[in-house]
Amino acid sequence: MRAKRLRFQCEAFQRTVGNELRWTLRTLLEELLVRHADRRTMEDEWTSVISGDRLVRFTYLDLPKGVTFMTAQIAGHDVVYSIIVPAELPFTREGVERRFDYECPPISH
Repeated sequence: MRAKRLRFQCEAFQRTVGNELRWTLRTLLEELLVRHADRRTMEDEWTSVISGDRLVRFTYLDLPKGVTFMTAQIAGHDVVYSIIVPAELPFTREGVERRFDYECPPISH
């Protein structure tokens, strides 16, 4: 009789511990997913027409450790201009395009 009661108590304890572990794991997983969603990076790609009717493709990507990677490529050219700058403030598309004014200057006729 005593062994039967001990076995019943042991099984009840295992169920309780199992349920608590499942609840803890579910809670930790939800928290991890929320934290991961908060760390998403900003990423953007667009084309713009600059002076001389040249089409330029720009990209912007926030990288870890507080830096930003930006590129510009004039349509029909093999060269891709790229820079890495500190991500002090979020950039706008116009701000990214201004960063490449020197590499993609206006065409003088």
